[in-house]
Amino acid sequence: FLPQQSGLGEQSIGTEVNNSISEFVTNQVSRLASQIRDDVDFNVNYQSYETTINTADPTSLVKRNELQVELTKRFLNDRLIVDVGGNFDFGGSGGETSQTSSGIAGDFAVEYKITPDGRVSGKVFSESNYDVIDERNKTKNGVALQYTREFDTLKELFKDPEKQKKRDRKKQKDQDELNIEALPAERK
Repeated sequence: FLPQQSGLGEQSIGTEVNNSISEFVTNQVSRLASQIRDDVDFNVNYQSYETTINTADPTSLVKRNELQVELTKRFLNDRLIVDVGGNFDFGGSGGETSQTSSGIAGDFAVEYKITPDGRVSGKVFSESNYDVIDERNKTKNGVALQYTREFDTLKELFKDPEKQKKRDRKKQKDQDELNIEALPAERK
């Protein structure tokens, strides 16, 4: 059940086991905290990094502990979603002093579902992630416009969803009429 290696340096088995156990515990805490209100989600995640970038250089060992906290609130019948959160670094060591993460409320995302079914949505975001190679946080900011469509087969992807809804309604109506016609025959 351990995650695959990323290919960057070596991660100790103890660190991987610690991350797996902490992921389970923080998922349970997040799930319980999110049950308090239906329109609010609370997420907590703990990660420990212990990576050797260059195995020939013993000073290339990088150790970091990161606690991520995120709060998500939904408004307007779940059409507006606001995420705020951040990262807290503690107990890090390495060749250089660990960089401080974004802190609470450093990361955010605001998403609005433009269409009532949520198929078209827009998003504005700012997020920071630790880069183990540069040994610092990098921030990404952006604006996104997203179109989402669910399908089970490739053929279904290219069908017009409105035509499919009309066909489904007609089939249901025909089935209902058959069921009504069948009722008197069954009673005889």
